[in-house]
Amino acid sequence: MLIAINYHYIRENFDLPYPSIFGIRPDAFRRQLETLGQWGSFVSQESILQSIRGQKPLPEKAFIITFDDGLKEQYQIALPILKELGIPAIFFVNPRVFEEAHVLGVHKIHQLRSVVAPSLLKKKIEDFIFSQDQGKQLGSYQEKALSHYKYDKAEISELKYLLNFVLESSERQQLIDTAFHETFSSEEEVNNSLYMEQKHLKNLYDLGFLGSHSFEHFPIGTLSRNEQDFQVRQSQKYFTKLLGSPLPSFSYPYGSYEACNGLEGILVDNDFEFAFTMERGINHNLSNSFHLSRFDNNDLPSGKAWKGPLKDPFEVLPSAKWSFK
Repeated sequence: MLIAINYHYIRENFDLPYPSIFGIRPDAFRRQLETLGQWGSFVSQESILQSIRGQKPLPEKAFIITFDDGLKEQYQIALPILKELGIPAIFFVNPRVFEEAHVLGVHKIHQLRSVVAPSLLKKKIEDFIFSQDQGKQLGSYQEKALSHYKYDKAEISELKYLLNFVLESSERQQLIDTAFHETFSSEEEVNNSLYMEQKHLKNLYDLGFLGSHSFEHFPIGTLSRNEQDFQVRQSQKYFTKLLGSPLPSFSYPYGSYEACNGLEGILVDNDFEFAFTMERGINHNLSNSFHLSRFDNNDLPSGKAWKGPLKDPFEVLPSAKWSFK
C-alpha cells in the first residue's frame, strides 16, 4: 500500500494582513514525518518506478512525500529537514516561472488576497463583471458561495466563488493580472522571492527528487486537446533541455477528477511513467499509475484536519476509488 502526502507552503510565520496563505510550520512538518514513520517506510521516486516496472515491490506500508508548485521555501526549509531525517521526496514544479519572470495565476491570487481586504477585492471583481455587461449573470450568488465553500467566512466564500465559478478563465486572468500589477511594483521581484532557482532544480534532479507540475498551473483536464498537449509537452521539453533527460513523474495542478481526466495518453507520449491526483485515498497497488491518489498533509496524523487519537493511517483512511476513461 502507498500513501502519498502533499505539501505546498512551509514557513515559520504565516501572519499576513489578510489570511490567504496557509501551510505548515517547520516544527509541525518534522513532527508529522516522525509520527508517520511509526507506521510505514518512506520511499523514493525511484522506488515507485521500480515497482511500476516490476523490478522491486514497495514495502507493505509505504509513504511518499510530495511538494507542489516549486516554491523556494520548500527548498530552503523542507529539504534540509528531509535530508536530516533521511526521507526522500518529490518536488513538482512548473517551468513557466523559470523561463521568464512570471508569477502563476494561482499565486497571484494568494499574494493579492494577503494584502488586499476581501471586501475591496470582491468589489473589484463585481465592478469588472458589470463593466463587461455581465451583471445579469451575476444574480444572487451569495447562497451558492456559502454552500460551495462552507468552511470559509461569507466574505471569503463569495470572493472565491466569483473567481472560480462566475468569471471565465480568460476574464479571471485579465482581472488578476491587472489587480496584481496595480498592487505589486515588480512581478520579477515576487517571482525571485517565491520560486526556486534553476540551480535548485538541478540539485533536486541529482537527488532523484524532481517532477513536473505541467508547464503552467491550469486544470489541464478541462483544457482543449491542443492546450493539454502543450502543457505536458512544453514542461517535459524544458526539463529535457535543462537536465539532459526527461522526468518520469507528474502531478496534476489542482488534482480534481476533472483536472486529471483523459490525460494518460498524452503523459505516455511525453515519457512520463506515473502521476498523482489529489483524490484522498490509499493506493493499494500501482496499477492505476497515471492516477495515483494523494492526501493533503492536513488529512494525516498530526495534521490540522485529523480528528481523535493518532492511529495507523493505513488502517483508518479511505481507499482510492476514482476510475478514469
